[in-house]
Amino acid sequence: MQVTKSAVFRGVPSFFRACCWEASKQRYGLDYSHPGRELARAVRGLEPYDVEPDDWERECDYLDFLVEEGERDRVLVWFVEHYPLCLARIPTRRRAKFIDGVFDLLGDQ
Repeated sequence: MQVTKSAVFRGVPSFFRACCWEASKQRYGLDYSHPGRELARAVRGLEPYDVEPDDWERECDYLDFLVEEGERDRVLVWFVEHYPLCLARIPTRRRAKFIDGVFDLLGDQ
């Protein structure tokens, strides 16, 4: 599945900024799995502006498939492609923790 330009979310939600700040300061014992869980929880509602709802639903279904298959690297690529400004807030060395959070949430569904 190839990502189209219109399937890119061009912002950073305020809740995600807060999650990243909490993780960076280790507030409440949180690490970078926290923003991963919260972005994964919101992903279906954070639809890029120029994408058709059915197309976004397919993209989200593909993310679910990648998680189901245990494709950690491809899940990271999915988030980098669709939410580049959000992932830019996750330090490279902490991205594995971010993906842990995604799998914590989506892997249980």
